[in-house]
Amino acid sequence: MAKGNGNGRAVTKQDNQKFAVLEVDALKETVLGINKRPRAMIKELQRKLTNLSDVIDGRERVFLAAIEQHRDLAAESENEIACCGARMDALGDAFLAAMEPTPKLPAESQEGPTDITDEMTAQIKEAVVARLTDDSNETKEP
Repeated sequence: MAKGNGNGRAVTKQDNQKFAVLEVDALKETVLGINKRPRAMIKELQRKLTNLSDVIDGRERVFLAAIEQHRDLAAESENEIACCGARMDALGDAFLAAMEPTPKLPAESQEGPTDITDEMTAQIKEAVVARLTDDSNETKEP
């Protein structure tokens, strides 16, 4: 005997088969949906990873270029500092040479001859002039 479906009509074997087919179709759609979502998520993650990798590669190139530029600037500044140091030494020597001779002590307190100070001053002046002319000749030549 067939059971009723609540609306007064008896449920037949065909109704049960149709219901079973509908349930199977619904399950198939659910399984396909379950498979589609992870695939779509995996593709999205792969796309994001590719984009992130591209960004990292770009930043790496910028970083390496900055390191190379820093190395070049450091070498250039080292050369400039050495050049400035040499010029400051020459300038200091020139000031020493241009200074007035030191005052001579009175005759009773002098321990040595008075012409040594004048002689040393003349030697310093000659050395400074020679160094300045050597430095100016070196800077003119490429």
